[in-house]
Amino acid sequence: MQVNIKLSSAEFTYNIYVNRTTDRNSHEIVDGFRPKQLVNIILIADHYKVSEFISSFASHVHELHIEVSDRIAQNNANYKL
Repeated sequence: MQVNIKLSSAEFTYNIYVNRTTDRNSHEIVDGFRPKQLVNIILIADHYKVSEFISSFASHVHELHIEVSDRIAQNNANYKL
């Protein structure tokens, strides 16, 4: 059990660093926000009722993915030059 906690902490620490190409960290790209501590990424039970906030947040994450994808493409093009 202690090893799992250490691995989780190490993975979290690695994933919170901002990537130079995307200018985002892994959690922000996948989850839509930058967690400040490990407790911020604990999974919450699924809800069947979708609120306006959740719908807005899903749109935010979708737009974030488009922005990151565009940034990667631009960085790749700049790298080729």
